[in-house]
Amino acid sequence: MRAALLLAAVLAAAPAAAQDAAAPFEKSLLGLSELLGALHYLRPLCRAPEGDAWRARMAALLDAESAAPAALRERMAGAFNHGYATAHEGYHTCTPRARLLAQHYLDQGAALAEDIARRHGGS
Repeated sequence: MRAALLLAAVLAAAPAAAQDAAAPFEKSLLGLSELLGALHYLRPLCRAPEGDAWRARMAALLDAESAAPAALRERMAGAFNHGYATAHEGYHTCTPRARLLAQHYLDQGAALAEDIARRHGGS
């Protein structure tokens, strides 16, 4: 359930982020991108039902940022890849700790996406 809420929040935040190419919230976008990368690795590792949804949500976020400078989009893609690689380095099987970390990332990502949408969505 929390995964579905995060997916919806990411999509809601993406159009808002695209409206401001200067991206005063770049740090938040990079953090969200990194969380999506980690979730893209951890959730399938623990056999979560959403499959390739995290990569698709990152692609949607990048598409929504099409008006942003290419350098920002490259940093976002790099943050996604870093999140994935870091999770891969730490976990090779689904352990209770991996499940707990994935849940933490779901919670943190939902809060971050909601904050981006709240602070920058109506501008």
